[in-house]
Amino acid sequence: MILNGKKKLVTYLTNKTGTTSVKGQVVVQYADLDDAYIAAPAGTILAMGAVLQGGIAGDAKVPICTFGRCQVLFPIGADATRGNWASVHTTDAGMASSEYVALGDIFAQGLGMVHETVASSPSSPILVWIDFVPSKAKDIPVANGGG
Repeated sequence: MILNGKKKLVTYLTNKTGTTSVKGQVVVQYADLDDAYIAAPAGTILAMGAVLQGGIAGDAKVPICTFGRCQVLFPIGADATRGNWASVHTTDAGMASSEYVALGDIFAQGLGMVHETVASSPSSPILVWIDFVPSKAKDIPVANGGG
């Protein structure tokens, strides 16, 4: 499979967050129901995707980006820097953060590579483009001995 441009894999999952969907929210599998999601707990390494459309009611199906180019939410006061690695924010559930780290140190966790530099907002979260790579996909060996 080859994805080019801003292509992504999308699945539809039931929103079990208890509120309407939020575009860019980082999500994990809901433990009590198949094909459902909740906001990713702060600091988790098991994020499965990001919400593609906000404003959809709870208990309804919501499009989730599970692989490829998508936008994720960064909390108030958090900057995003092109080329850094995005991971689930350590204190804000459903949000991301970015930092410069050696890829070998964090390739098995986190969300993916940040594709734009965006200054933080003092009043609202920001949406940032990343290449989302779910945790399971990082276990697949790649050419030249990487994995």
